[in-house]
Amino acid sequence: MNYSEVSVSERHMAKRRSRRLKTVYSIVFVTAVVLLTALTAAFFTIFKIKDVAVVISSENGIQRYLESDILSFLDVKDGQNLYLFDDKAAARALRSEFPYITSVSVKRIAPSTLTLSLRESLPAYYVVIAGETYLLSEGFEVVDKGAETAGLVHIKLNAVKECLLGSKLVFADKDVEGALAALLTIFADEADLPLKSVDMTDKFNITADLGGRYTVTFGDFFSLREKYEFVKGIAAKLHPEDRGYIDVSDLKEATIQLSQG
Repeated sequence: MNYSEVSVSERHMAKRRSRRLKTVYSIVFVTAVVLLTALTAAFFTIFKIKDVAVVISSENGIQRYLESDILSFLDVKDGQNLYLFDDKAAARALRSEFPYITSVSVKRIAPSTLTLSLRESLPAYYVVIAGETYLLSEGFEVVDKGAETAGLVHIKLNAVKECLLGSKLVFADKDVEGALAALLTIFADEADLPLKSVDMTDKFNITADLGGRYTVTFGDFFSLREKYEFVKGIAAKLHPEDRGYIDVSDLKEATIQLSQG
């Protein structure tokens, strides 16, 4: 066999290998397309919503809203795809329509069950903005407008960016938000000197009404915990009938002006 015959044979074998590879690739491609088509069909035909469950929890065990109201509002169509249900859009819509709902989570149980877990929050604070009263949850979600404020802490603010029912209050100043959150946390479990109101209109001159007994000046938003402990130490030494003003803006020395009765 000469050189030219060997070359022809190799070219022939190379062509055969190429044809076999093309055949394999074609089979793989067709198989992949068929599988993808089958999976897509299964996705849209098998995972259809048939059952929708709504679970509502509340802080005091009393529900403000009914499961039937939630289901009627959402109007989930029978046969809607389980995995194409828009969680975020549903949460936004629910919180806008039912503002006391402050948490929405969605769970899917294949092949056809959708479960919505909702959390109702109680109002803890209120703010007055442009003459309108808004009730806030502990997380600063706006849950009501123009409602009863008895027993709620009055938060006085200079300005806010946004205050919409069903959404979280957007503060104009992040320092104010942080200082307010810290102060409210400090007073969360205070029984002897409960916080009745806090004035944050000037973040460098924060004041608060404690139990209707003392108007306390904290000054700036630094060292709030230390200032709180300072106030508690002072109040513990005063007469139960004392009323007045306590200034702890300077941790080295407090200023106290009292009147009895």
